[in-house]
Amino acid sequence: TTPVFPFLMFHEKVKTSRVYVRDCTVVAPAALLLFGGAIDVHHASGRVSLDGWLWLRASAQTAVLYKRLRGALDAVLDARIRGVHDRKNV
Repeated sequence: TTPVFPFLMFHEKVKTSRVYVRDCTVVAPAALLLFGGAIDVHHASGRVSLDGWLWLRASAQTAVLYKRLRGALDAVLDARIRGVHDRKNV
């Protein structure tokens, strides 16, 4: 079957007589924006780059929204990892 999204994430790549990837799954662009590399929004072209090499199409408004959402998500995850349990803000 054809994957729904064009991105694939894998745990291990092995080269024998051929190259094999193990434990792979299809990844949605939204997941890449929330958990991928550094986001750089290119307003004029309507594109977003992750870590400077992976390009996605998105309106400037959508890209900025994902960037802010990612900042909030990172803050919540960081607080949870450090053990901060303020129920009002987390």
